[in-house]
Amino acid sequence: MSFPWGLSPISPISPALVFDTTAPDTFVGVFSKKRWLATFHSEATALEAFFEGVEACLHEAHLELSDIQACFYCEGPGSTLGLRIARMALEAWSALLPRPWAVFPYNTFDWLLEQLQQAGHKNVHVLSEYKQGQWQYVSLVDGLATPPVYCQAQELLALKPPVYHLKLRSQWPLPPIAVLPIRGLGRWV
Repeated sequence: MSFPWGLSPISPISPALVFDTTAPDTFVGVFSKKRWLATFHSEATALEAFFEGVEACLHEAHLELSDIQACFYCEGPGSTLGLRIARMALEAWSALLPRPWAVFPYNTFDWLLEQLQQAGHKNVHVLSEYKQGQWQYVSLVDGLATPPVYCQAQELLALKPPVYHLKLRSQWPLPPIAVLPIRGLGRWV
């Protein structure tokens, strides 16, 4: 598995706090020197579980927040509230900690396409809910990633399999085509 931040897992910037607050569930982890020191996954939203996850991971890794050197966070797509909670926490920690962290955002779509490409896919689509009845998707076409496309549900009918669905909203209708479920970082760790 590759890492969503595009850096080597032996990066000198460690330990690192890694989290995804943009999905319906919450993932937090502490990563250092090629391995996870601690991970936390909750079916609860970021509002309910993010700070609990940070505290649990730091405790399990025997670290304090001031020991963290870097942060890798998911910038979407997904929950705006989850992203706001993450950004608020990063800003607060930056103001309170004695030295700033190196902060690296990552995009779940980009990371998932990379995982699918490494698994041998050359032509594949990953779609998710967007807003107000609209969908968004990215694709690998002949092994190359495309930018996001925003569309109405009926436009999804033109997509050729395989199509993966990254479910980002719990109260959203299923897409009008056959899809394979796929999850963000928290489900791959």
